[in-house]
Amino acid sequence: MSVSFRAVVVGKILEKLPSGEEVVRIDLAEEKPATPPIIMDTSRLEQSEIAREVLPVVSQMLSSLPISRATVRVPRVTLVLTRDEWDQLQSKPDLGDELTVTIVGSDIRISKP
Repeated sequence: MSVSFRAVVVGKILEKLPSGEEVVRIDLAEEKPATPPIIMDTSRLEQSEIAREVLPVVSQMLSSLPISRATVRVPRVTLVLTRDEWDQLQSKPDLGDELTVTIVGSDIRISKP
């Protein structure tokens, strides 16, 4: 059985360890849509009949507008490579790259889709 998910490179930082060794830290996060704002709680009895009829239409119109959708970044994987390991990579991940993380048993594979 395997687990697989897509993640975006949200951080790529060159750091120096206390030992003086340079490492490259790559942070991967899953971007999920943020929950839409709640305009009004329609379950309250004191709301007017007009509000109950208009709110679904307004909510639908707002969701169809071509404005950028807010997303929430959920940290998933942080990979730390020595400078030598980083230099050996033929294809280096960059900020914004989408990668697939697959876990099968005790093996973890990170690849481009």
